[in-house]
Amino acid sequence: MKHAIDVEYSDGGTVTFYAESKNAADDFAERTMESGPAALSAIVRTIDPSEDFDSTEEQTKGAQCDLILAFMKRNGSITQWESTMEIGCMRLSARIYDLRGRGYNITSTMIKHNGKRFAQYRLKDNPCLDSNSIR
Repeated sequence: MKHAIDVEYSDGGTVTFYAESKNAADDFAERTMESGPAALSAIVRTIDPSEDFDSTEEQTKGAQCDLILAFMKRNGSITQWESTMEIGCMRLSARIYDLRGRGYNITSTMIKHNGKRFAQYRLKDNPCLDSNSIR
């Protein structure tokens, strides 16, 4: 049985994430609330088994894209580590691809730290962004 986590953010937005188990959903909700003042609430609910999983998967991708975009606006950039730890997104490069498909100008830079190489993604000025929405 699948579970949804409805998260309400202080900026007025609400995002739904999906988990395969109640424990995973509860853990995600707890991490979300501990991550800082951005999240106001995280409510776990059970999904009707008749609901089409493909549509929930697409919704999760969109929700992750929105969170990654907000993170980059707030912090200037994002790495895979930040994506995993702060958002719970394990496929950052795929979500960056999706955001670029939406028209966002995102640059990537390869960083070397402690002998490891990884990408750092930055949101550049975009005509499709409202300048008042960037913090």
